[in-house]
Amino acid sequence: MTIEVCGVDFSRGDSRILHDINCGARAGEFTGIIGPNGSGKSTLLSLMVRWQQPDRGHVLLNGRDLRHVGRLDFARTVAEVEQHATTVMELTVEQIVELGTIPHTGSWGRPLGESPEEVDGAITMLGLDSLRHRTWHTLSGGERQKTQVARALAQRPTILVLDEPTNHLDIAAGLHLLGQLRRLNLTVIAAIHDLDLAAMFCDRLIVLHNGTVHAIGTPTEVLTPELLAEVYGIDAEVLVHPRTGGPLVVPCTPSHQQTPVRITA
Repeated sequence: MTIEVCGVDFSRGDSRILHDINCGARAGEFTGIIGPNGSGKSTLLSLMVRWQQPDRGHVLLNGRDLRHVGRLDFARTVAEVEQHATTVMELTVEQIVELGTIPHTGSWGRPLGESPEEVDGAITMLGLDSLRHRTWHTLSGGERQKTQVARALAQRPTILVLDEPTNHLDIAAGLHLLGQLRRLNLTVIAAIHDLDLAAMFCDRLIVLHNGTVHAIGTPTEVLTPELLAEVYGIDAEVLVHPRTGGPLVVPCTPSHQQTPVRITA
């Protein structure tokens, strides 16, 4: 399964957020969406998962316009993890993960201990076994994030869309999560802020800047000092990672920031 974005424009009120977006995710690849804050990453993902509709252009799921894909077919194909999920219900981790099975089973609310195999597998994969019976509001930000990813995996998607999946995770948890996703036989699309994590785990990167596609390519093709200066406005060296052979971004401190500034009351 693939997702293609073809000639898409999107505005919110009088503000144009995205303009003439043409990009896509290849089947079975891990595609990262990068760019500075406000570049349109979350908005692009929201169009891919039908939270919003484009003003112009089309989003295609395996060649079909999303407008013509049924809700059940879509839910059985695409799962998403938003950046800031919440709930007012006192659901346990197991119950939240089990929500992912609804598109396939049409039901929810099995007794504890009778969860389907995909729920147990997702909970174990994300290291949540010890939290299985904890309620949402007792979890840390990182634990909530992993719970939402487990819920999406329990949905048995062929395409997984994530907005900042390492948000709230420490470095070890972030590496573990992206490593697990990389090993799955899924098409993964993720907005990622950390350029070195994007370089390490993504097959291709889509670079957004000022609401347009600035570049598309492999991490080595995309993450260059010239692009980092143009898109992020930073001076950076791009080295070769000693283990992966991929790019390693090393920002340089601007000269005007080298002298400490003392702030007094």
